[in-house]
Amino acid sequence: MKRKISIGFAANPATDGSNDPLNEEYASYRTIEGITGALENAGARVIPITADMGMKAELERLKDEIDMVFNIAEGTREMPDRKAYAASIMDSMGIPYTGSSPDTLIMGGDKAMTRRTLNGHVRHPRWQSFSDAYKELDPAMCYPIFVKPAREGSSIGISQDNVVNGRQELIRAVLSVIMETGSEAIAEEFLSGNEYNMGMVGDIIFPALRWDLGAMPGCPMVRDVNVKSFDTGYCMPELSDQTRLAIARQAVMAHNGVHARDYSRSDFRANGNGEIAFLEINLMPGLDPEKSDLTSAAYAAGVDYDDVVNSVVYAAICRVSDRYDRFDGVNVDGFRDAYDRLCSIDHDEIEVGGRVYMALRPEVRI
Repeated sequence: MKRKISIGFAANPATDGSNDPLNEEYASYRTIEGITGALENAGARVIPITADMGMKAELERLKDEIDMVFNIAEGTREMPDRKAYAASIMDSMGIPYTGSSPDTLIMGGDKAMTRRTLNGHVRHPRWQSFSDAYKELDPAMCYPIFVKPAREGSSIGISQDNVVNGRQELIRAVLSVIMETGSEAIAEEFLSGNEYNMGMVGDIIFPALRWDLGAMPGCPMVRDVNVKSFDTGYCMPELSDQTRLAIARQAVMAHNGVHARDYSRSDFRANGNGEIAFLEINLMPGLDPEKSDLTSAAYAAGVDYDDVVNSVVYAAICRVSDRYDRFDGVNVDGFRDAYDRLCSIDHDEIEVGGRVYMALRPEVRI
């Protein structure tokens, strides 16, 4: 008889009421409870691991007890390359985990590095990095310009004031980003159309989500933290098949171009002519059961929350099982069943780089 799989769950729990911007990236109580419940429902024993500076000692104690780690660790400020810290420790100990490698997490956490890596793979707006606010803007670029941190996620450092129309506004916005986040800034030509994103797990692509910012109260120009608090009602999965599959191809090319593993979510935006450009990739997209973009996209295809989480695990198991004998005799049926249910959903097949992917069709409006 096969034994129950033991999964460590590495996360940074969010703190209610915290004013630390990094808290936006941490896992809510709802997320932690949701993931834990999903793993247990698939037959796993779940062992919580807090991703702080004591994580290495904790993993050393548990390494012979756990079969793999579900990794959503964002890390803490004192960690070098904080998003990759947990993955680096697990690699050094030979512990398999979900998600991307340390090198890929470092790259994905740096929007400038990501864009240089993906140059020629995906279309992106003209852009320029700024470590000095008084640097001249590339004369090939045109206002309005959108300024954002190069190394933060979850809309940290973003506000409506980051869309600027002249040099003095640009200087102020770049200074604000650098001072608030400690990161260099990216300035890109502002695209005035709808915003989209698309997530994938394994070889399965969820429907694209589209935000009609012009229909929202106040007509915001970007999805900052405030907009994300109410924008679910303006998020729609209905797109033409041509647009949906075109975005799907770009999402796969971005995922493969940075060597992402198991799951990711890519963000896009259209210009005034409806031409869609890649903005960034999130290698550890949120898994909040109520408000994360990846889970919302899954729901649009009729996928339930547990199957999203457990398909991430199954993608990781398939990737590493031939290199680790720790999976011999372990029951992974619950995770395989979750992935099989995703494969059975109505979908289109697309080929990218000689590999076939399943692009799920939306069935409901969010």
